[in-house]
Amino acid sequence: MEFVLKGIFDYAVSNGWIGENPVDRVTVPKIASDDDMVFLSVREVKLLADEAEKIGKPVDGLLVRWQAYTGCRIGESLALKVGDVDADRRRARIGRTWTDDGHGGSMLGTPKNGKARNIAIPRFLMPQINAQMDGMGDDNWLFRATRGGNVWTNAWRTRIWNKAVKAAGMEDAGVTIHSLRHTYASFAIAQGADVKTLQMQLDHSSPSITLNTYTALWPERLDDVANAIGALRERELV
Repeated sequence: MEFVLKGIFDYAVSNGWIGENPVDRVTVPKIASDDDMVFLSVREVKLLADEAEKIGKPVDGLLVRWQAYTGCRIGESLALKVGDVDADRRRARIGRTWTDDGHGGSMLGTPKNGKARNIAIPRFLMPQINAQMDGMGDDNWLFRATRGGNVWTNAWRTRIWNKAVKAAGMEDAGVTIHSLRHTYASFAIAQGADVKTLQMQLDHSSPSITLNTYTALWPERLDDVANAIGALRERELV
């Protein structure tokens, strides 16, 4: 499609209908490769969360765990309110995110792909999530500052995250907040998540993006498939 549009606009430029080809300024998004991503172990996530809690408060450690075990983008996590969480079903509705307002600040907007989604919350996170919600109204921020206001991404990165990474001895490992999202994907795939399920949790616009991004993490299961087909044949012929 890009080449078709380029040809059309080139023709328009050659005829003097437009001054330049806008396609020439388009940058195709880069598909992340293994070299771009850092995947943490469970123990490394725990270490980072513990350090964040020491530097800040329990909520800071919870935010690290939340990122690593739900795969949310940091802007989505910090935009969550208490009313977005269904504790009984262990679901959270991701319906807003903090985005750049174009003037050096942040504003609330829709998630990256323009629509809300529901994500699953691991059971072990619920006691601390419930503690965060205790006594709060639906409109209170889930991950909130001391006085109840929202937490700004850049401020949290400087005040908590960067210090936790350094305290954990990971400052030279290329670990970023986004590494927690990649880490979630690696955990999920290792435990058998299929492409579609992971796409839904991560809010990729298509399964192909999920597959292209994390394809190297899916184990080769040719023998499993061959054995399953053999077992099917034996069952059907008995």
